[in-house]
Amino acid sequence: KKSNIESGNGILLCVDRPYDKQLLWNEYCRQEDTKSFLPFVSVETAGVYGRVFCDFGPNHAVHDADGEAPLVVALDKVELLSSENGDSK
Repeated sequence: KKSNIESGNGILLCVDRPYDKQLLWNEYCRQEDTKSFLPFVSVETAGVYGRVFCDFGPNHAVHDADGEAPLVVALDKVELLSSENGDSK
């Protein structure tokens, strides 16, 4: 059975890692010698504040309909999803 990364369904998630390590992991995800582009998401928390950085690759397009500043909302739920065999990862 293929892993999520081999099947193109994986993502590398960095949580509260030092900035220099985030740069290295993002660079790894963008390497051309990997089997396919691996999306990268970095999250940092500081009390009630946080920062999220997403790199979904060079072909990811953002379509801004009105040019207005994005809506800022509080995160109200995070779910742990299970793999097909029921193990949480």
